[in-house]
Parts: sequence; C-alpha cells; structure tokens
Amino acid sequence: MFAAIMLCSISVFTSCSSDDDEQVPGGVEKRDRARYTVIIYGNAGGHMDDLIEGTWDKLKPMLDDSTNVRVCVVYKYGMASNSFKGKYGKPNDLVMFELNSKTDLTKLHETSAVSASEFRLYDPKSLASYIKYVKEYAPADNYIFAIWGHGGGYDVTSDRPDNMVTTRAMLYDEALEGEAMSMYQLSDALATCGNTHFKLIMLHNCLMGNIETLTEIQPYADYFWASSHSLASIGDPIITMVDKLKNSTDYNFEDRAKEMFTDLRRIYTNREGIPADIAKEMSDVNMDFKIIRSDDLTILNNNLNFFITRLLELYPTLSPEVMERAMTASAYSYEVFYPYMIDLRHYIQTVAAAINDPELSAHAKNAIDCMDKSVVDRWDEAKESSKLRKFYLSVSLPYHDFLHYTTNGNYTVAESYYPSAFNRRTGWALWMNTNTYFPTKWMFNTEKVSADADMTKDIFFKLLDQLNKNEQEEYPEEYQEDYPEGYEEGYQEEITGY
Repeated sequence: MFAAIMLCSISVFTSCSSDDDEQVPGGVEKRDRARYTVIIYGNAGGHMDDLIEGTWDKLKPMLDDSTNVRVCVVYKYGMASNSFKGKYGKPNDLVMFELNSKTDLTKLHETSAVSASEFRLYDPKSLASYIKYVKEYAPADNYIFAIWGHGGGYDVTSDRPDNMVTTRAMLYDEALEGEAMSMYQLSDALATCGNTHFKLIMLHNCLMGNIETLTEIQPYADYFWASSHSLASIGDPIITMVDKLKNSTDYNFEDRAKEMFTDLRRIYTNREGIPADIAKEMSDVNMDFKIIRSDDLTILNNNLNFFITRLLELYPTLSPEVMERAMTASAYSYEVFYPYMIDLRHYIQTVAAAINDPELSAHAKNAIDCMDKSVVDRWDEAKESSKLRKFYLSVSLPYHDFLHYTTNGNYTVAESYYPSAFNRRTGWALWMNTNTYFPTKWMFNTEKVSADADMTKDIFFKLLDQLNKNEQEEYPEEYQEDYPEGYEEGYQEEITGY
C-alpha cells in the first residue's frame, strides 16, 4: 500500500514545485540543493488537526526559496467525529506534499490526499521509505526530522500481544486502536533510511524527553529537541526554527538554536498567540523543552555506568534509613498518571547526597556536569508547588517491582527494557532489578493533585493497571478512597489527551 501511495505522491510533489525548475532528459526535474530540508511526519487525531494546519499557514509564506529551507510533509488526518477540526483535509486523509509559498492548502484534499485509515504511519518501513524519497526529491546540505503527534515517554501501557519486546510511545493512531511507534521501531527506521544523518531530530510530542529514547536514536542526529513534560504547542517550535534557519547566512546551528529559544521563551512565558484554553492548561502544570547535543549523551551514559556500578557495590552495605532518604529522589514524576518517569538529574544528585560516598559523589558530579553541558538552550516553567525549578530528561523509576510489572501483552517491563541501548550502556536495569525501596514521599507536577499528596505502592500499581487496560473511564469506585484527593479529577482528559 505504501508503494502505491508513494507513486501517487510523485505527482503531488511535482505539482508543488517552483515554476522555474529545469527539465532534464527522462522528464526528471532538476532541483536546486537546499541548505535545509525539514521533514514533518505525524498525526495527532481529528480534534487536533487544526493545530498542524495553523502551522502550515504560518510556514507557507516563509518558504519562497528552494535553495534555502524546504519543508516536506506526511500527515494523517484523524477519524470522523464531532470533534474533527480539519479544514484542509478530510477524515482519514493521508497527505504527502511539499509546503511552499505556492501551495494551495485549500485544495490539499484534491491534490495531495489518499484516504487511508488503515495506513500504518508508525511502521518503520513506511518512515524509512519516505525519508529516502524526500532525500531524492529535496536534496539538502542538512536534514531536520520532526515527529508531530502524541507521546508517552517510555510507555509501558500501550503494548500489544503482537509486540513482545517493544514499548510504544509516539504517533498514537486513533484509527488503529491507538497503536503507536516504539523507540526501537524509530531507531530501525532511522537506521534503514539511506544513511541519513540529521542535524536535528525534533520530538514535537509530549513526554519524549526521556533518556531511553534519545539514547536509542543517538547515532542518527547531531541534536535533539524534546520536552520531558506534556507539550503545549500550536507549532511555534517548528515555525521559529524555520524562521531562524531561513534568515541565517551560515551553518552554525547552535547559534540558530539560541536565537530560536530567545523567541520561544518570550512566546511561552507571555503566552503570545496561544489560545486561551491551551494557555489555561499550561498554567496547571510544569513545562519544559530543550535542545541537547547528541554526542554529549555518550559521555553522560559512560558516567552513569560508573555511577550505577558503584551504587550496586554499595547497596548491600546501605541501611534502610539511608536508602529511604536516597529514594526520595525517585519521587518526582513528570506526570501523575505516568508515575514511573522521573527526573534523571534530580535522581543522581539526591541519591549521591543521601549516600555520601566520595567515589559515588564524584561519578554523580561528572554525570551532572555532562547533563548541564549537553543542553544548548532551554525553557523551563515550574509551578510554585514544584520542588524542582529546572528539569532535565526523564528516566524510568529504578524499582524492582516496576521492572517486573506485567503489561497487557502478558510480558514484563524487563523484557522490553533490558534490550534498550540505554540499559546496555549504563546498566540501569541492573539497578532497577536490585533496588527494592519504594519512594516514601512523592512530589507532583500538577495542581490537579495537592502538593502534599503521597503515593503508596498500591496506588502506584493501581495507576499502572488502569492505564494498562487502556480504558477511558473514571477510576472504579472502590479505588477512589485509596487515592489522594484530586487523583480522579481530570483523569478522563489526561488519558485521552496524552
């Protein structure tokens, strides 16, 4: 099916080319090489299709020079429903096109769409084929890849029985029962897309600023853009990036990134142009996004390996009191309803301080210095109730019972986690397997739950069980008395909107 769609897309892309393209023998168009080609690839559901359409509207007038910045798009519209908000495409449309100043978006359905509700956008073969096609169609000195859609970090709740060793966390497809792409599938696609190395991979979706995913795809990009929290965006990160690249005269990407963040900090801090309903949601949660150097992750993971090795050596000698102090580090979760994702920097720092071993502290300092150095630029907005003011990348909760938690695919988290590049480089799963101390105090990043709410092991696993059922319903009545006040409020919104 993808081959047929790609053949159809050839005429689609050709129709969007500039009038002065030179024809060469064989009917193939000779196009100028761009400085940057940006690939936007994704789906977000019918209730959010208007957001990417607004992004296209803003990008269109910028894209008037095929030798500078070009933008190629694959986007799958959502299902038909009362909440469908698309205006250029219709439900189940798969659109493939180059966006430029001459693109008539009002005719997108007629010129660039195939009705394909069953098309698996998350299939690594589909993604790899499209990237190779874009490289031939729009060759460039630098390529940028942006995934647009929903994200769930390292999501142990979206596995299926036919997916026995992967954990799906991005490009959730509402037309295909919420099936999604895993970090392993993304890595496979990037490894087989024609020897492509990206200047930037932008994970324009929630919760994808996690060390596991970035380590898995680390070989394929110079930089990563990601958020470790829920991402409230109407496309400003991509729009601002294209603007800075278009108006630059050199290839100094870090300078452009810093210019980009100058604008993004103003836009997000002042809520410039952000719809009132989204701005209101932003006021209830912690937020962050950052650009990170890929090469620094290699050095970071080496230092984390030293840290974990020493921690495993010390563990048999540590008293329960010391471990209880140390495990408060794992009590900061990025989302109440995804409590197993914690802040990596906070964790390393707090564990080292609680144990107070000189060698462990030295490894922790080296790792933290590397984390700080790896960030090219950032924006963080912490709520008053947050005990953290800045955020790094998330990492999975290092707790034995979580590692051996059985998902709805009837296999454990361990079976998915052990093969990860992050674990193979750091030994994190060995520490997860060893540590039997559950956090005694818990911090939350949302005002839907009171700041002094606590979490027990029972609550933690009831949350996982409820997510694992993939049911969009309130918590069962018998659970509610066990949860801190505020847990059930907003649950429907969180589970359907992630």
